[in-house]
Parts: sequence; structure tokens; C-alpha cells
Amino acid sequence: MHVKLVKPADARPWGLLGAAVAMAAIAIGCQAAGIRLCLFKRLTGIPCPTCGGTRAALHLLRGDPSAAWRSHPLATVLLLGVMVYAALSAARLASSRRLPVLQASPRAWCWLGGILLALAALNWGYLIAHAGV
Repeated sequence: MHVKLVKPADARPWGLLGAAVAMAAIAIGCQAAGIRLCLFKRLTGIPCPTCGGTRAALHLLRGDPSAAWRSHPLATVLLLGVMVYAALSAARLASSRRLPVLQASPRAWCWLGGILLALAALNWGYLIAHAGV
């Protein structure tokens, strides 16, 4: 008799998805009620680097990219990029093609990280300058 051991499916991605949906629901509910969740801004009066990201996502979902840009420019660009990538990935999966994998040298990854840090710093400056928005 031949018995084959089969690995059980990993449930972690589904747990992470469930947690993300729950956190998004809480954030959206608090946003609708006018409750600010950012402890950094509550304590210092200065927006943190991610302040406005949820508002930007909600504006994009409502189809208002200019309001999303005013809320958080970097989050708007990143969210639009994620949306485009998700659409392209879905199209490739539907056509049974393999998804491309981004391969880069360690030096290129360091450059990309540096550019992202610089953009995050510029974005934070924008958020501080437009704190009333």
C-alpha cells in the first residue's frame, strides 16, 4: 500500500487577508465618524509620514484622484501602481501566463530604497506643510 503525505494548505495568507479587511473596516468606520487614529499626530500635532494614506485610498475608491493627491501624494502614486499591477497580474493569470518577477542587483535595490526614502521624506514635508488639509 502506497501512502502519500500531502502538505496542508498554508492558511497564513488568508489570515493576513482577514486581518487586513478587519483593519480597513475599522479605519474606514473611524474615518467616517471623524475619529483620527494617528497617535503621533494626537501627541505632537504634526502628521506622521502615513497620515492621510487611508483618506487617499478612500478618495481613489470614490474616483477622486485629485483629492487623494491632496491627502497623501506618495500613497496615491503607490496605490495607483498597486492597482495597475493587480490588473495586469489578473490579466496574466486569466491567460495562464506566468507572472514576471522583478530581478535586480543588490546595488539597484539599494538605489531603489534610497529613492523611496527620499520620496517619503519629501512627502512628509508636504504633509507637514499642508497639515490643515
